[in-house]
Amino acid sequence: MTLEEYLTQHGAAKKLSDKTGISPPEISRLRSGKKKVTFQNAALIEYGTDGAIKMESLLDDQHLRTVAGFIRANVSQ
Repeated sequence: MTLEEYLTQHGAAKKLSDKTGISPPEISRLRSGKKKVTFQNAALIEYGTDGAIKMESLLDDQHLRTVAGFIRANVSQ
């Protein structure tokens, strides 16, 4: 699921902001692609969406996507 799909289905950026601590304007910039998603924000968004949005789907860098998958695999053990 993308950030756009999640926000369309679950409402305003304010709700996600409350769960993640990322400001609504920052969420809007991430949603529009005006700002790249950092590893920290990707982790907060995955946590704030209860896993509906995976970190890997938010990250541009292949290395960071690999690290995110590795973390998830090791945390779930």
